[in-house]
Amino acid sequence: MIMSLLNAMIELFPQIAREVDTGNFPPPSSNNAMMATALKKIIAGSAEQGVSADLIRPISQLFDEAVPAGFVW
Repeated sequence: MIMSLLNAMIELFPQIAREVDTGNFPPPSSNNAMMATALKKIIAGSAEQGVSADLIRPISQLFDEAVPAGFVW
């Protein structure tokens, strides 16, 4: 599995290099509001399964604070 991940990353290098060289970066594919919602669902799902969400909870709180403060992207 790790080799397929590494190969996929290597395939992206030329595209990333072009973006860095030109300074033309694509828009983000997800925004912070979407991430905040997803993290809440992960935390809820973790609780349902009896899995600790202690590591995710502080990150979720950061997103919850960032979105109303205007940090959408």
